[in-house]
Amino acid sequence: MCESWLNANISNEELFINGINIFRLDRTSKKGGGIFILYRSEYTCNIENNILHEDLELLNFTVNKNSIMKDISVIVFYRPPNSSFNNFDTLLYDFLCNIDFSSLPLVILGDVNAVSYTHLTLPTIY
Repeated sequence: MCESWLNANISNEELFINGINIFRLDRTSKKGGGIFILYRSEYTCNIENNILHEDLELLNFTVNKNSIMKDISVIVFYRPPNSSFNNFDTLLYDFLCNIDFSSLPLVILGDVNAVSYTHLTLPTIY
């Protein structure tokens, strides 16, 4: 979930759903923003990386259900509406350049807060 608006005044217990776990990355510098993930308790979720920057909020995690299911890597990101496109591009590009795309299936989800966004050039994968 992008742009969660969660903060320290909202506890995980208030968001509790039976059988669901939560990991959250709350924005602390100002109101709004933030990211959280909800996942079923029978899955294992490991946070690999996170970025909490004024121009990019990002969670990178792996999900696994059991030893039979292959891990899946997921990246969820959020670009605040008034943030710098250039800084966002640089931060996201640098992050993606350091991901090993060959090791796990990867899902990238995000909100760039733009009607038409063509600024980012993703790294070439061979």
